Amino acid sequence: MSSPAIVYLDQNYISNITKARLGMIKNDSAKEFWTSLFKDLKNAVAANKIACPSSEFHQEEGSFDRRLEPEINKTAAQLSYGLEFNEWDVILQTQIEHAAHKFLGKSLPPVADWSIAYNSDPKSPVENRMEDINGAKVKINVFFSMPELLVKRWRQSKEKWADKAKTAISHRESASWDEALLEGKRAFIYQLFGAPAFISSLQKAQNGDQYDKENEAAKFVELLERLAKLTSIGIKTFTFFDSSELLSIPFIDIFCSICEAQKYYHFTRTPQNSDLRDFAILATVVPYCDIVTTDIFMKEVLVKTLPFDEKYNCKIFSGSQKDQQTLQQLITELSQE
Repeated sequence: MSSPAIVYLDQNYISNITKARLGMIKNDSAKEFWTSLFKDLKNAVAANKIACPSSEFHQEEGSFDRRLEPEINKTAAQLSYGLEFNEWDVILQTQIEHAAHKFLGKSLPPVADWSIAYNSDPKSPVENRMEDINGAKVKINVFFSMPELLVKRWRQSKEKWADKAKTAISHRESASWDEALLEGKRAFIYQLFGAPAFISSLQKAQNGDQYDKENEAAKFVELLERLAKLTSIGIKTFTFFDSSELLSIPFIDIFCSICEAQKYYHFTRTPQNSDLRDFAILATVVPYCDIVTTDIFMKEVLVKTLPFDEKYNCKIFSGSQKDQQTLQQLITELSQE
């Protein structure tokens, strides 16, 4: 049996499926589609034809609607069977460490490839993600609401992403696309490792409330540990931070390419508050999935402008009616293989 295709559904798909389950979609044809798609997805997962991992982004976005949050969690759980993406910054850090090994010509750590992105092997049979209770395989469902304080912090974090988007995606003139992309990647790495990262954490730790102080202190320690980890691997030169090994890791490649494409090719489009978070989501999931859903603009950038669907061998679908139907047909075909 061939290994399952990995399918990442964005919040639009998860939310619409949830609303259809609850009878909250009034349009009969739309309700029928989402109900049917959910059934097809569940059948394909159960038959080990696809795997549908959940992510921190599902949890965060779902928590902003307290009425639907438990049901959104339920939808994600019924499709994922406990399969989850690691947090995006953990994936990024692992990619950086692997880049350091390659830069130094060292062998990569002896870990399973899937562990970079997932909490368990997405290609293994779904039965492996079921809990053995008294000899019977039982699916693990986790339906819970996030504490209000955490949701408040997530909202604040989302607002900060939105503020950054206004400046990060503002149009600037560049001599060529290659120069624009290189400049964007260098700026990303500087923000990640350079003086701004240290200064930002220090300022927030000094001027924020108690939560901010504790949170930023933890981030500051993480930054120091990140640099210490690179030192322990053997990085002792600044040339690593401008190396092809680091500049080409999937997260930086995708995140910065989408960001720069917005400024270089699509500068007439008004940046959206959610843009940077969407960039992070796509940079997290595209390298490790066979199928990804996103919005219409992001699909245009990934498929027509860059095109990353070919580079990362990942089929990209938007929320358009045509794409919805094409995706369902593909799920049906996978189920019949």
